[in-house]
Amino acid sequence: MSDTVHRSTPSWLTKEFFGKIFNDFVSSTKNLEKPVDWDCEIDPLAKVFDDAVTTVFKVKVTNKVNVKEFFKAYVKIMASERSALWSMPIEIRKNICIREYQIYNECISEFLAIFKKIDSRVTLPTAYHLGLDPYILVIEDMVTSGYDRYRRCLSVEECKKVFEDLGKFHAVSYFVHHELKKDLSKFDNVITLDFLRNTGILKLSYQMFTEVVATWEGCSEFAEKLKEFEPFYYTSIIEALSENPSGFNVLNHGDFDRPNYLKNKNKNQNGAFVS
Repeated sequence: MSDTVHRSTPSWLTKEFFGKIFNDFVSSTKNLEKPVDWDCEIDPLAKVFDDAVTTVFKVKVTNKVNVKEFFKAYVKIMASERSALWSMPIEIRKNICIREYQIYNECISEFLAIFKKIDSRVTLPTAYHLGLDPYILVIEDMVTSGYDRYRRCLSVEECKKVFEDLGKFHAVSYFVHHELKKDLSKFDNVITLDFLRNTGILKLSYQMFTEVVATWEGCSEFAEKLKEFEPFYYTSIIEALSENPSGFNVLNHGDFDRPNYLKNKNKNQNGAFVS
């Protein structure tokens, strides 16, 4: 699909619209003075995190006096049928956008505060602005904080590190739900089994996963067993994303794939989760 043909900046996403968001960011950031004269560039071809649900634009604010970048962020809006990377029922797309809004609006800032307090070296992007009508999410550009995407398949050791970070995310959600008594059970699964079974990209990703596992030393026999497991893969996802009244329940990411986990260029730092 060609982005140059099917993607364009919405008429409402303008410098004037972004101005209030930018003003709020400046006023909430210590020792930061807003440039007297600034310009806002909204890039319609910044397809960094495009998927079946959202289309992503890159926003850059420049100080016109010294022509230096002052602020960068990513803007996510709900993808149209023509701009989505692959097909998805509109109701599921809407429900996922609503759920993402709810998580950022009600959970992320609290999770971030706990991560910083325990110095877990795991972080989440700050949300600068949220909206539902139309759906919009303006989040921190983690690249400016020293993070980058994995651009290749992960090694066994890297996978271990990812699972450790994911475990910390789960632990924080468990603490928020059980100790702080914030009900996270309302954020139940919005994906259907039929959708998972009929999604070609998910089938392809599972096949790629088994192929990569086969390249790991001593894991070839597990790769063969994984191929046999595929028919049960989709039902296990639904079970994992649904609350179990008698189980150990945590808040799941829901779209935990390689583009949504960023590595820090500083090897002493762990990763960042993005949506």
